[in-house]
Amino acid sequence: FGSSWVSGSFAVMAPAAKAAAKSAASHRKSSADKGAPAKAKGKAAPSVAVAKVEDVEGKELLGKVLDNICKCCDHDDQDGEIGRVEFFATCEAALRIVTKDPKEDLTIKQRKAIAAWWKEQDVLGSGNDTRMAFDTFKSAIVPKVEEYLQITEDAPKLTASQEPKEFATWMQDTCVSDLEQVLFPEVVKKVAAAAAEADLAQVETAPEYPLTIGFKELPQAIAVAKKFGKRSLVLASGKDQVETYFSYQMTSAIDLKQVLGEVLLKKCKTKDQALDDMSKSVKMSLDSSGFCKPLWIRMANTAFALTEYLHPTKFPEELFSADESVWNPAVALEKELINKQQHDNLVIDMKTVRKKWDEFNVVITHTGDLAFANEYLKSALPKFDQLAILVVDPASCS
Repeated sequence: FGSSWVSGSFAVMAPAAKAAAKSAASHRKSSADKGAPAKAKGKAAPSVAVAKVEDVEGKELLGKVLDNICKCCDHDDQDGEIGRVEFFATCEAALRIVTKDPKEDLTIKQRKAIAAWWKEQDVLGSGNDTRMAFDTFKSAIVPKVEEYLQITEDAPKLTASQEPKEFATWMQDTCVSDLEQVLFPEVVKKVAAAAAEADLAQVETAPEYPLTIGFKELPQAIAVAKKFGKRSLVLASGKDQVETYFSYQMTSAIDLKQVLGEVLLKKCKTKDQALDDMSKSVKMSLDSSGFCKPLWIRMANTAFALTEYLHPTKFPEELFSADESVWNPAVALEKELINKQQHDNLVIDMKTVRKKWDEFNVVITHTGDLAFANEYLKSALPKFDQLAILVVDPASCS
């Protein structure tokens, strides 16, 4: 919303990505090539009236995307109408998505442009308490998005009537998905979790490891590995997106590069003290106010000999197996990593909804590639041969 009003032009979406523009252009060229009749040499091709097939699927998709936009704009009271204040707040949220600045506010010029557009519409009420029906908003927004696409360099020249599917996909991908994440984070998270759970249930055969994956496939790949009794070793192939991703997750972390510096370089901690700290992180992952969360072991670019830190109770080797016959609440209790109350809590959970124990996992990350892992990590990591080695394709991290 916001950034486009600087030039006085209205747009719901963030600036279109060049890839989207190329894709749309390629689609139009392909469609044109397929539909163009061959020219007869020396003779004009006869005129043939071709009825355009209505894109029912595209129109349905466009309707859903427009519904999504309306719901984003109606994020505050969710009463089925878009209030003026709600609309301004949505514009500001979009501006912050575009600029990647969570504190940026709309300028006076932008607010005036938004207000002027709002007044032109068929709104209900008066003063600052005006509101707009969803259908009214949809009718007003589509031509403005089309106008934006026509005047913006590198944007695909799409129209809702001619290419409804491509038009809808562009809107959803370039801004609506981001708005939903900002305005309805818990809802989006639940929907994504449900979809991931459904996808996981359909996986019947364990993949062969090592496995090369795209960066966006990482959460599901880790879940699949756990389903088949494996912990994950994620190789980032020199890309920092993997560690950034885990830094934003709810985990209990062990930073082996930090341990290496404290024990061997700075010598400010003994090995036993470092082991105690590592054990605390394990305990936190197994009992975080009655819940569990993943244990993230960050190796960074080191070849830290984690096998040398194994301990029967503080840091047991069983941690590195997701096979529940090897690692379960009873074993965790035996190793004194949880108390009897948490053990009973987790046992009940495993027999019912499995929302606590299933959250526990062990994920190891390294910035290197498969060649590095095979040469330096085989003897450094417990149960290396049993780990699900996930190699992130560096091309997917752009």
